[in-house]
Amino acid sequence: MHGGRAHAKLVAHATGFSRRKSFMSRSPREDTRQPAHEDVPAISLALQGGGAHGAFTWGVLDRLLEEVEAGQLRIAALSGTSAGAMNAAVCGYGLRSGPTAARTALGRFWAGMHNKAMRLGNPYLWVPYNAAGKGWNFDDLPLTAALNVAAQFWSPYLSPFYKNPLVEVVNRIIGDFAVLNDPGDDLPPVYVAATNIGKGSRKVFGPGELRTEVLLASACLPQSAQAVEIDGTYYWDGGFTANPALEPLVAHADDMVIVQLNPCDRDGEPPKSPGDIADRVPPASSIFISSRTRLSWPISALPRSTI
Repeated sequence: MHGGRAHAKLVAHATGFSRRKSFMSRSPREDTRQPAHEDVPAISLALQGGGAHGAFTWGVLDRLLEEVEAGQLRIAALSGTSAGAMNAAVCGYGLRSGPTAARTALGRFWAGMHNKAMRLGNPYLWVPYNAAGKGWNFDDLPLTAALNVAAQFWSPYLSPFYKNPLVEVVNRIIGDFAVLNDPGDDLPPVYVAATNIGKGSRKVFGPGELRTEVLLASACLPQSAQAVEIDGTYYWDGGFTANPALEPLVAHADDMVIVQLNPCDRDGEPPKSPGDIADRVPPASSIFISSRTRLSWPISALPRSTI
């Protein structure tokens, strides 16, 4: 490591679904393992949570995996929260057969999420582009206002038929968690953050602890999903306390790439409309403060560059 410290590279925005057209048709037989450790630069990846915006992180991973395919890069470790945890686990699992398989697995995961949303009847899927005059931003639609009001009277514990919709998608893509729990020297270890409800503290799961319930816990928004029980402890979304966890990555590579979905700094005037205020409140409180105070300790001491 350079001077004993990792370099933190902040990816402020995730752009492009690079060459997405063939992700479903790639064959694992074409895969090759990651380049040998001594041959190419290694990076650790920290993947932030952000709901459906995690699909943008898929685009970033797809581009980075192209570099791995070309023998120009090696992924040394992954840490993720919520949607970032899904991306990290699927990517790490796919790398068992090489970078091409990892790209395919990520494509299948997000296609599965889209199909699940279609089957559950997501009302926004039928709203035309620019319906509210803000492109794909539907915050000012009457539909959004109605759903926000309904959310005040809804709890995921009210339905006797509740089933976490992520279970089916996760289990279809990650067929054997033993791959993630015993990565050996050839695969990057995966770390997943969740929030211990009883203590209000974070829990970072790593190799030897990963299973379906861990990913569900990391992505458990309490307004829409029931708390996830793991060994007698209940967990909510990891974004409340670790978005994402950085400490586990420091020892694995000289360079750390943080794929951000929520900006750390916002210029200009404060939000004024009800929708804008509600959108700003979560990162300004628990998620944002926890990310800066609990997790940025390595960044404050590390050389920092922006991609």
